[in-house]
Amino acid sequence: MIVEQPAGSMQSFVADSKTRKVELEYQPRDRPPAYSDAGGSVIQRRLQPPALPPRHAGPSSTTIASRSTATTREDYGPRSPRLPPKDDKLRGHSPRPTVDQVHIFERKEDIKGTYFVDPTIPALDKSHRKKGRSRHPPPHASFRSRRGDVTLDLATTGNVQQAPKANVNVSSLSGEIKINLLPVSPISPRIGLDACSRTGNVILFLPQGFSGVVHLSTRSGELDILPGLADVVKFVKRTEKEIIFMIDDHRNKLDTQDNSREASFCQLESRSGKLVVGLKNRWNIEEGPPTYSPKATSSDPKDVATVIEGSIDSLSSSLRSLSVKIHEHPELMLEEKYAHDLLSTFMATHGFQVTRNNLGLETAWRAEYSQGTGGRVIGINSEMDALRGMGHACGHNLIAISGVGVAIALKAALQARNDVSGKVVLLGTPAEESGGGKVILLERGAYDEMDVCIMSHPAPGVPHSSSVGSSNAMQSMTVEYFGQSAHAGAAPWDGTNALDAAFLAYSGISMLRQQMRPDHRVHGVVEGKNWSPNVIPDYSKMTWLARAPTYAELGVFVKRVQNCLQAAALATGCRINLEVAPPYFDLRQNPVLAQAFADIVGSRYNVATFPDGTSASTDFGNVSYAIPTEPQGGNHTPAFARAAISEAAHEATLTIAKGLALMGYRVLSDAEFFSKVKASFDQGKAPSL
Repeated sequence: MIVEQPAGSMQSFVADSKTRKVELEYQPRDRPPAYSDAGGSVIQRRLQPPALPPRHAGPSSTTIASRSTATTREDYGPRSPRLPPKDDKLRGHSPRPTVDQVHIFERKEDIKGTYFVDPTIPALDKSHRKKGRSRHPPPHASFRSRRGDVTLDLATTGNVQQAPKANVNVSSLSGEIKINLLPVSPISPRIGLDACSRTGNVILFLPQGFSGVVHLSTRSGELDILPGLADVVKFVKRTEKEIIFMIDDHRNKLDTQDNSREASFCQLESRSGKLVVGLKNRWNIEEGPPTYSPKATSSDPKDVATVIEGSIDSLSSSLRSLSVKIHEHPELMLEEKYAHDLLSTFMATHGFQVTRNNLGLETAWRAEYSQGTGGRVIGINSEMDALRGMGHACGHNLIAISGVGVAIALKAALQARNDVSGKVVLLGTPAEESGGGKVILLERGAYDEMDVCIMSHPAPGVPHSSSVGSSNAMQSMTVEYFGQSAHAGAAPWDGTNALDAAFLAYSGISMLRQQMRPDHRVHGVVEGKNWSPNVIPDYSKMTWLARAPTYAELGVFVKRVQNCLQAAALATGCRINLEVAPPYFDLRQNPVLAQAFADIVGSRYNVATFPDGTSASTDFGNVSYAIPTEPQGGNHTPAFARAAISEAAHEATLTIAKGLALMGYRVLSDAEFFSKVKASFDQGKAPSL
């Protein structure tokens, strides 16, 4: 059975699987719900629907019930496969489901739909339950089928402080059960899911940000945790017949009363079927990453796509050579002279007008190609700097060649279609790891004429995947403590210990971590000069990075960190010099560009794109893509530096470059598409600060 209700509708739907009839009627709010004897249909009273989760549109209040359904759930246990007794034995004992009380029973038909369950609505009346039949409390929603499949999208509504958990029972004797839990606001109630099939498969997809416990058990079936989920869970028990694991997303922790901290719990059972759990959109059961319709690729003519892909493929060996050379010559911020000369010379040989030492930055450069007049301007970034002591452990050698490949491919596409006007600008941007090179270039007007600017960034993850999620805002602080040296053994009282100030500041910030939000970050290092154990240190230096999900939150958090630094100087009597660098804002992705990119790489290259964000930070928004790495080999590790020079990483970079180039050409050639991009940008623009 499939029952749909338009979003925002105020009607109450009542469906019965025997008579296949649907009735709807309004009754005054102060009257109790009426019950019809015709086919077991229930006529529901009209109530004001509860608010839905903020990120999901759907039915504002859907009630699907029947007399046989509701009574079956009341008289029998949550997973009882038995059928209800005849209706003549149930007259006068019908429970009273209300708005968002969903109870469906089917014999042969499938059950399919999207349901929002509000646990603040009272569960079925316990007074009608037959004594001794079940020890389980009545659920807030139930879905039972004898031979049909059950396919559900589930979410909770309401407030966790009013009701901590919504209990949902799903069962089928021989059909397959497939449940997709929808993401909800952290203030929404948790979900208690009990799904059971005797011989069919039970499949559960968890949303990003899910926190809770999942329990799988079977007698003779198989248990399977999909790859995208297996990497982020903590297994409590794992045998051939039973798996228990926990998954925790710190962003969902609330500073509320104790009853709001109850975790979600999902229990899956099958005697002989297969039990499968995965993260939503990570992997399909057998096919691997999701596929996309070729129609969604773009409006580009086929020959232009061929030109772009052929151009990047023909550059593969040259781009590989550039990547290896940059990787073997790592340079720190604002010292990227080798990469500056190498890349700017390469762009000049490919017909670009090159400006070296761009806008007063010695290691910045600009490469430009234009065609026609009055066209739009597409910008691309190529990063170059490395990490101290680790080299290219963030893969900036790959970012450099990605930008080069996109720019040259767009030039080739414009030349193939001389009726399209436009300008391609590639910026060599130094000092991303620290120094805010793009911030400086932005202030000096490097991005002023651009209509759209794009780039990519490698990261660890699922093979053949990319991400268009957000990243945290960040601000760097450098603090110096100046004291007075003295003989540590003869006259320590004559000294003022600058190292003590650094240690006290470090301890204070460590204490601060206990009270800061789980999605905030702060980390730093201590430096000094000419230290000796028998001399009171008269100088110490610390560099700190503070991160928060948004710029507004970052400002408040940075002030708390600065208080710790100032307090250490006051306590030790040291003089302090505190310098705060310009902030990196949190990334605001353009959803129109993100969707276009996802459609292109999904349909043409079978690359799955996820909305996952990162708690790291950048001085520019970007598309992240996965490269194969060693275990615990994420960004800023020696393992990632080794991964960034691999052939597999190179191939992944070229694939993403093709997708960016195809999307970039659409910006240049499709005025209607660009108008949607611009409207989306204007709508999501941050207020002036």
